Amino acid sequence: MSPECAVAVRPGYEDLHGQCRQAGDVPLPYATGLLLAHRCTCLCHGHDRGRAVAFAGAGSTRRPYRPGQAGGQYGIEPERHLRSLKEPHMTVTLDRPVTTHTRDPKELLNAVQPRIQHLTINVLDGGMTLWDREVALLLRDHTMVRDMAERILGNAVMYTVGCMEHPEVHLGVGKLVDIGVHQLILDTPVWWALCDAYNQGRYKHHAPFIERRRDGLCLRTADFLKSIGFDIDEELWAIDGTDCSPCDNKVPDSH
Repeated sequence: MSPECAVAVRPGYEDLHGQCRQAGDVPLPYATGLLLAHRCTCLCHGHDRGRAVAFAGAGSTRRPYRPGQAGGQYGIEPERHLRSLKEPHMTVTLDRPVTTHTRDPKELLNAVQPRIQHLTINVLDGGMTLWDREVALLLRDHTMVRDMAERILGNAVMYTVGCMEHPEVHLGVGKLVDIGVHQLILDTPVWWALCDAYNQGRYKHHAPFIERRRDGLCLRTADFLKSIGFDIDEELWAIDGTDCSPCDNKVPDSH
């Protein structure tokens, strides 16, 4: 079940059914019988139903789903949805929807854990949250204390989500924060889950130029991230100043 549908039964979150984009299986390109992502098993998509069922309840302002509407073809009664969450094959792991209403980078990263579809033994069987996993990988590969690893990772998540939320804005990251961005990209199952959750299911490519940029883009990016609600680490962004990584974010599918 998608994170959106998993929390849509909660009061005030019903409209999240309309944000679910996992109405069907996503096949792996150039492969037979392999999937990039499984469809959401929520009953709101009508996988086991032949007709639409409108949401019930006095005073409800929710409209029934229409065929082709984002998030599924059918509505579902809240009572039946509650029952579906108790079925053995469904597990709810989120306390809040996977949306970018929160600006906490740890929450944003951990929220995509249910979307991990590939190499789950590697990523999930250690029992760590995604946040703790990426911090541990940074500490393994770089000489830094945990506090610095968390600061770098947090700002890398802010930058990544900012790029995905606003592909129309040209953004760039400094060398220090870029360590965290590269860590997210290298952990490809996690990177794909981030793309699935925050980039409308599209893969965000990483296509750097050779030469680093020195046109102030890094500082402008920091200001932009603040303007969209992120509490950035001013010190990390100021360290690099105008010395930006050679990233290309001029097109929607490239970082």
